[in-house]
Amino acid sequence: MAANPDEAGRIFAPYAPSAKPEQLAAMLRSHTHGHHPGGAALKLEIAAYIEDLKAISVIKPNTNADRFSEKVTADVLG
Repeated sequence: MAANPDEAGRIFAPYAPSAKPEQLAAMLRSHTHGHHPGGAALKLEIAAYIEDLKAISVIKPNTNADRFSEKVTADVLG
């Protein structure tokens, strides 16, 4: 789906009769299939999400996003 959202939209269209294949393809493009950060990139993304969650009061405002991302990740390849 990530490699060819137009084809995936066309194939799935019969199962979603109220949606056009182009709409389904656009929806698939908005997803993050094929995005697999690891290592430092993953830690940066987690820290950014923590900052967003702090802004909407889901995470405590005094949470250190960098420390949090370090704690919830592990280097399993290194």
